[in-house]
Amino acid sequence: MGYVKAKLSGSSDGEPILITGTTSTAANTLHTTSTSAGDNTWDEIYLWGFNNGTGSVNLTIEYGSTAHVITHSLGAKSGNTLILPGTIGNTGLVVKAFKGGSATVGVVGFVNQISS
Repeated sequence: MGYVKAKLSGSSDGEPILITGTTSTAANTLHTTSTSAGDNTWDEIYLWGFNNGTGSVNLTIEYGSTAHVITHSLGAKSGNTLILPGTIGNTGLVVKAFKGGSATVGVVGFVNQISS
């Protein structure tokens, strides 16, 4: 068994991903998991959200589909807030995010790509 720490696939060079979408249909892709089939390859996903705006804003994460959502309220001028604490996925699962409002909201994180 082994693992490799990697950037989120939606990030350029590991930089924060700014969330511009305000609806599910305009959600920003944060990460697409490994496309390897079966139980032997998994991506363990860690995400933190931040809000540079002057008011609270909701950050909604779609975990594979619009039926699996996680919503966090990010306080005004908040630093990195844990959003996903190492959840796993595989076979091309797509993790997306959108925000409620016009605040500057972003996501940072990484994945551990685990195989056995």
